Amino acid sequence: HGEFFGRLRCHRLAGAMACLTGWPVLVVERRAGGEWAATHSAVCAPSGGAVDVFGEVSREDLVRRYQAAHPGVPVVARTIAVEEMPGEVLVDLAHLRGDRWWWARETTPELVAVTVHFARLVLTTTGHGVERTGGGQGGQGS
Repeated sequence: HGEFFGRLRCHRLAGAMACLTGWPVLVVERRAGGEWAATHSAVCAPSGGAVDVFGEVSREDLVRRYQAAHPGVPVVARTIAVEEMPGEVLVDLAHLRGDRWWWARETTPELVAVTVHFARLVLTTTGHGVERTGGGQGGQGS
């Protein structure tokens, strides 16, 4: 699950965790071809740490992880509201900007279920368990 949600679907996992907790998203960006490109997303825990599929680390350590992966390339992190990710971080989903459930749209119900499962698992294993909510369909309501 680390490869899938750590490298391929991290933005959707961060979106789900942000919806479950109400926490903002921490987006790690690197300079690529003269422009900033989103490289990874996590959520900002109240403890000040960043939570992603790999666990909880300091924001500084998260940035260092991506600096090591991209030597000589500027890497920064910024905080963003989950509903601003479409268009701001994920330009191909700009039409979903303002929708906090964007991560559950335009995908399969199975992928939504897997994403919610791993969001709860990551939050629980890092000591940030979340209460079950009615429906549990991720994307039902706003």
